[in-house]
Amino acid sequence: KDSQLAVKLINDLKVRNDVQSLCYVPLVCSMVILVYRKEGGHLPTTLTQLYENFILQTIRRHVKRHDIDPHTLGSLSSLPSQLAKPLQEMCQLAYTNLANTRMTFSSHQLQSLSEAVKEDYLGLITRFTEYDEEKYQFLHLSIQEFLAAWWIAKHEKKREEVFKDHFDDDHFRMCLRFVAGLTHLEHESYQQYFNIQQLDLQCKREPLSGFETCHLSYSYQNPEIRVGGILDHIRSDDFDNVPILLLQLLYESQNTTLCQVLAQSINNHSLCLDRVSLSLSLFDWLCLSYCINNSNTTWNHLHLGFVYDNQSLSVFTAGLTNNSLQTQCKRLEVELDWPTDESIHKLLQPSLLYNIQECYCVLSNGQYVPCLVLLQFLNLPQLKILHLIMYDPTVPTVDNTYYTDKYTELEKCIEMNSTLQEMKIEYIGVNEITSTCTIISVIRGVTRNKTITSLRIDVSTPPLPDGVIEQLLKDNNTLQALSLDIRDELLPSSLNIVKVNTPLTALKIGGEGWWSSKLMASSLLPHIKGLHCLILHDPYPPHLLFLSHPSLHTLTLPLDTAESAIELFTVLQTNTTLKALSVEIKEERVYTSSMGTSLQDMLTQNQTLKYLEINDDIPSSFLSFLTTGLRHNTSLQQLSVTIPPNEEIRTFINVISQKNNLTELKGLPAVTTMLQLHTTIRLLRIVCLYINKESSQPNWIELVQHLYETIFIHPSLEYIEIKAGIITPPLLVDTLKDQKKTIDRHRKEQPHKPLPIVNVSIF
Repeated sequence: KDSQLAVKLINDLKVRNDVQSLCYVPLVCSMVILVYRKEGGHLPTTLTQLYENFILQTIRRHVKRHDIDPHTLGSLSSLPSQLAKPLQEMCQLAYTNLANTRMTFSSHQLQSLSEAVKEDYLGLITRFTEYDEEKYQFLHLSIQEFLAAWWIAKHEKKREEVFKDHFDDDHFRMCLRFVAGLTHLEHESYQQYFNIQQLDLQCKREPLSGFETCHLSYSYQNPEIRVGGILDHIRSDDFDNVPILLLQLLYESQNTTLCQVLAQSINNHSLCLDRVSLSLSLFDWLCLSYCINNSNTTWNHLHLGFVYDNQSLSVFTAGLTNNSLQTQCKRLEVELDWPTDESIHKLLQPSLLYNIQECYCVLSNGQYVPCLVLLQFLNLPQLKILHLIMYDPTVPTVDNTYYTDKYTELEKCIEMNSTLQEMKIEYIGVNEITSTCTIISVIRGVTRNKTITSLRIDVSTPPLPDGVIEQLLKDNNTLQALSLDIRDELLPSSLNIVKVNTPLTALKIGGEGWWSSKLMASSLLPHIKGLHCLILHDPYPPHLLFLSHPSLHTLTLPLDTAESAIELFTVLQTNTTLKALSVEIKEERVYTSSMGTSLQDMLTQNQTLKYLEINDDIPSSFLSFLTTGLRHNTSLQQLSVTIPPNEEIRTFINVISQKNNLTELKGLPAVTTMLQLHTTIRLLRIVCLYINKESSQPNWIELVQHLYETIFIHPSLEYIEIKAGIITPPLLVDTLKDQKKTIDRHRKEQPHKPLPIVNVSIF
């Protein structure tokens, strides 16, 4: 029985790591074991209750020598006077010395104590010798901190003022936590710490470029959310604002009213843990769960970040016991590492998450059945948006008949679902039969569904059977946006699309991998008319595209020959509908002088194109065509090009610096000069390689300093991303941290303009 109790205690301590961290001290460890046994195999809810119990047990052992029945001592608050007064003196001693950061005392410093205390200090103080001098200290620092808290809570007349004076003192952090446990923070003055004005804990994401906004808006209701985009969040000191201390104080106080006060102070009721989730202990997850569970709030967005173990998830979900409809969550984002069917089930069971409307979830590795996971998500009654990425799961082996029934159930579940509007399923794994059958069920279910308007399928499965894709395009009459990233070798050999009845306005074929999707494009595109957005990752004749889709607004198209490029730019010289264009040119042979002239003429004559991206490096000889075309263009708002430094770069910079219509730029050198000349730029993305403190260029520090000064005092700049290779150079990071004077100058000269966001990232 004792061994079972010991195993249970070890498991309990994994969750209560606030207690576990103290158990490395033998005395505290014995204290925990003592209280655990006394409580019948349960840890007290709070650390305060644990210490109060231990000190009471210590005093009970002490009074056995004084003919006092220890069983008559019910609590510290009801001690008889011959014990209460010595305890009060001990608490005052603990507080006074803690305030003076004194942990050891000489006999002289204890002279003021009464004889009753000095007899044996209630068993709470130990004696030792240091350099032939007799010294005293409490059994453990945490004992002194608890007794100091008892003095503040029970005897200090100005306890709220004392709490305030020490609130920002790290030395008093544990003591104040005990104060929270003893007072339950019931006095109204404690609300000031939780009622924080404009507590912004929302996701800080990289802003989308104009082109990204343009094409993603056709497919997704929330294009800024790139599920699985681990690097899409900006590294910022703002993420230090997540109030871990306040969450711990809330849990210790067990004050549900303050949970509501803190929740109401969080901007937009949105909480993002993307940059802090990996550093959260199990106890932190417990405190977070307690706060959310008692918040009595409808959370617009909870981003739980990367949850790297099932235990963290279990601790969080176990605390969500409130079934009140007042505590809800509309949107959930989370990435789970090594999930199981059971852990996913537990995540979606609490009423907080059961009624989510939008779910963006990444499942990495783990052991689960994709079909069963999809069923769990799709059975959420109010779910409108589901983005689910499944990376390499291990699928348990069971009877095939069981799986067959579940595939049928999944297909029927999607068919009958009347709330789902947007679904993105990405599956990368090795279990061929399971993944293929799951994707087939999804496609067949969507084929007969009446509410889904956006579907993305991104899979690496064995070939799909005949007729699945064809039936979807023929029978579905609600899909407006469709994205199919299915490589050619996975398509049925007899793919035969004859008729498309689906009312598509946006279509994406293929992905950014090395595989080809030409078969899908050549089979599907001739049967579709009137698209507004088309994203292709394989070349296609431009004149055929605009013939079938004269109202095309957004286009991504690889160009593999000079002829296809000339054809595209010639069409666009007179086109008045295309707003966003992204071309990928990997071969330098495409950049002929005739192709350059056609691009120059297109930029000169086309006055409706707003967003232009030319991916991959352009040769130096091509820059003059781009410069001349831009000089006469008045419509372009975003330009994304990668230009190697050369002699003609100054002319190019001078031209774009005078184009007030250009508010987004990407991939440009000579950044400082351009920013000084361009006063309307809003978003800027650049690549800076080979910057470091050991660089051969002696004035790198001055150049980087000048760049940051220009950024922070710029009149219009909102966001700049500096991609700096695989490893972020210390010079960029360190110099950015030293910009306090420049930032103060910005706030003084431009008090109403938000500080530009500087995102130094890797790629």
